[in-house]
Amino acid sequence: MKIAIVRRNGLGDLLAVMPLVALCKEKYPGCHITLFVDQRNAPLLPYLTGFDEAVIIVHSKNKYMSLLKTLWRNRERSFDLVVSGRPAPMRWVNLFLTGLRAKKRRAVISPSWDAQQIDEPLKYDDKAQRHQMVKCLRILDENIEEVPSRLLPKLNVKKMCQFPPKTVLVSVTNTRVGSQLEPETIAALLNKTLVGNQVILNCEPKDLAKAQKIRELLTINNQVIPTENFDDFMGLLASVDASWTGDGGIMHLMAAMDKPQLVLFGRTPLWEWAPLSEKAI
Repeated sequence: MKIAIVRRNGLGDLLAVMPLVALCKEKYPGCHITLFVDQRNAPLLPYLTGFDEAVIIVHSKNKYMSLLKTLWRNRERSFDLVVSGRPAPMRWVNLFLTGLRAKKRRAVISPSWDAQQIDEPLKYDDKAQRHQMVKCLRILDENIEEVPSRLLPKLNVKKMCQFPPKTVLVSVTNTRVGSQLEPETIAALLNKTLVGNQVILNCEPKDLAKAQKIRELLTINNQVIPTENFDDFMGLLASVDASWTGDGGIMHLMAAMDKPQLVLFGRTPLWEWAPLSEKAI
């Protein structure tokens, strides 16, 4: 059986769909799973297991043009089942699934003309407070109410370097406006809560000035390590003992590495996106 699962957006979104990939493998032994993912998520693929191949939706200024190009290159794949891995109605996904010309198409829908092409529709319930991974699993099995531990994504990443004990990574970069703090606030919180720890201030190169400003205000041991290369970033996460971050992709990566972490949530719904880990606060 040939199955295609489509999931775009950020790193957390890709990790959220991995339990669904694992469940497909359980329900359809011997199936071949193809993941359709955004180009920005491609660097994470080598660290993931469970799928058989991936198709990268190459980034373009015109989103629909990039989707059309991807469809054209994969129009003869003859999938038995294509699934939208996003548990909410998405018009372009419905059209994309239709364009793949599979025998069966499954997606969460709302009443709309594009939903008519989905022959295995699932009703969208926007009132139920379920975790994103649970929502993804319910695309295949609507009886699931929690994520079994065996289906949780796991990452096995080699350490980049050896740090002293009790080293905590603090992420300075956060693209969510509602989840950002001023350097003075971050420094004050770190000075109060991480006494006795070694702090690694990690950021993208564009946020180096902000990281340096935080460093000047810290009274605890610290160093600034910017990462531009994704593999270096993953190696850095694997090298620290814990993390102190705002909500975002890092919290899901740390959970998949089974590392302790403290996450400060902004406007992101905690019940939907909290890292599924007993080591997360």
